[in-house]
Parts: sequence; C-alpha cells; structure tokens
Amino acid sequence: MKRQADLAPFMQQISLTSKSVGINTKKILLTFEFSLVFIGLPLCCYFNIWTLPRWGTLVLLSFFAFFIVIGDPLYKKGNLLKTRITRKTLLGIIKRFAISAAALVIFAILVLPNHSLVFSGNNFLNWFIGAVVYTFFSAYPQEILYRVFFFFRYKDLFPGLSINAASILSFSFLHIIYGNFIAVFLTLIGGYYFCKTYNRTGSLILVGFEHAAYGYFLFTIGIGDTFFL
Repeated sequence: MKRQADLAPFMQQISLTSKSVGINTKKILLTFEFSLVFIGLPLCCYFNIWTLPRWGTLVLLSFFAFFIVIGDPLYKKGNLLKTRITRKTLLGIIKRFAISAAALVIFAILVLPNHSLVFSGNNFLNWFIGAVVYTFFSAYPQEILYRVFFFFRYKDLFPGLSINAASILSFSFLHIIYGNFIAVFLTLIGGYYFCKTYNRTGSLILVGFEHAAYGYFLFTIGIGDTFFL
C-alpha cells in the first residue's frame, strides 16, 4: 500500500503531462488547419496558384465546415436555425445598415465616381435573381465558414476576445484575392459588424441575411465589382 501511495504523485504527473501533450498537439493541428484554410488558400488565389472557381471553392469549404460543426456533440445545433431575436437587437442592426448605406453611397461618389446603379425597373428580375444567388452561394457560406465554424473550431486557439479579431482579420484577408484595397478595407468593417451580430445573437440566419444585405447593396450602387464572392 505504501508503495502504491509513493507512486501516486508520479502517476498523476504522467497523467497531467499526457493531457498537456494532447492539448498542445491539438493546438498545433488547429494552427496548421487555420493557416492552410484562412491564410494559405487566399494567398494561392491571389497569386493564381489556385485556379478552381472561387464560388465553388467557397461553397465546398463551407459544406465541409458545416458538417464538422454539426457532427460535434458539443455544438448546440439549435443555433443554426435560431430566429428568436430581440426587437432592440434587430432595430440596432437596421439602424446600423441605414447609416452605413448612406456612408457607402457617399464613399462611392467620392472614391469611385465612375460607378453606376445596377438596379432599375428594366432589370429588376436580374437584380432579384442575383440577390438570391449571392445570398445563398456567397453570404451564407462565408458566414458558416467565418462565424459558425470559426468561432466553434478555434475558440481554444484564440481565447477570449482574440477570436473576434482573428475572425475579422481573416475575413478581410480573404478579399485580397480581388487585388484592391477597397475590398479589404470595407470587409474589415463588415467583418466587425458580422462578428458583433453573431456574438450577440448566435444566429446564422440573421448574420447571413445581414451579410447579404450589405453585399448586395454594394452591388446595387455599382461598386460590387470591387469584391463579389
């Protein structure tokens, strides 16, 4: 019995060391995965090393990210379809969009004077179809990848508030593939908005719709070609 008691601290130390090694290994693998998907892939697109269609790549990545998340027993699957949003939160998002929309129009006039409105009565059908396609094949896939997957997958890699900064910067960095500063700058602001909404509500439906509203508003006022993923 005494011998077993003497071995107890040693065995406990081995157990703690094993857990530490396991945690460190997990973080190394997550760091590699993060670097590959959120840094390496955008760089490959920017330098034309990755030549497959961008939309298809995004949808495929979000598809895998979606099933990784819902396949994890620790994830609360109800968040994916969460629709119970407080009136205060919703009004705040609408107010922010209205102010941002006015600022974007002024920005377009001053910085991109050759822009022109895409929407008109003659091409409403095309505008509407484009909005639907953008919403479901760009905005929502990006939110699955950069909000739902990102916040769940990398919460241990980026603890506390650093997960927000990592998501915002990664989302902005993605848009280097368009080769212009405007895309990177505007998505840095957009990423902040979307992280804020997702943190407050946990709702994929709401943050995806908000993303789609901003994205297609940019297209509508004629500056969407600066970034349109």
